[in-house]
Amino acid sequence: MENKLESLSDIGHVDEFIFDKNDIEQWIDNFLSVPHKAFADMPPCPYAKKAWMDNKIQVETSTSRDLDDNIKKTLANFPEDKDVVMFLLDPREVSSEGLELVSKTYSTDKWMLMEDHPEGHEEVDDLCLNNGKYAIIFCNRREKLENAREELKKTDYYDKFDPEYKEEVWSR
Repeated sequence: MENKLESLSDIGHVDEFIFDKNDIEQWIDNFLSVPHKAFADMPPCPYAKKAWMDNKIQVETSTSRDLDDNIKKTLANFPEDKDVVMFLLDPREVSSEGLELVSKTYSTDKWMLMEDHPEGHEEVDDLCLNNGKYAIIFCNRREKLENAREELKKTDYYDKFDPEYKEEVWSR
């Protein structure tokens, strides 16, 4: 008897992408909050763990089709008790370039959107910063991020950044 697979749907929900908020918590705890020499022995994101612990990060899921509407609604009515709203997407639905375009389109004087995609590698001193699983749009209050950036500029945090990448980060 020959065992023949008629279609991928025969083996379950192959095309369904599973989102797990615990993945984000693990990324924050096990990577973004761990001191590293690439950042002068500071964590890649020195503020992430406290924001997570203080419940200042809201995690949402979105399809690429709904992302524009979700961002517009979020920015129009940003939760007062949050510093960041993250939209997790299936990375097969949107390219790294597409996410970059979205972040540039919706960034304003009030909001700074940033993107992360498994295909868009961001590195500092050979350390890959990407989460590796999700395509993510981060919606942030610009003033808060710029204040944090200015504090980090007073340290050696940015010393190992490639000059072009440093300029890109500072000019967002």
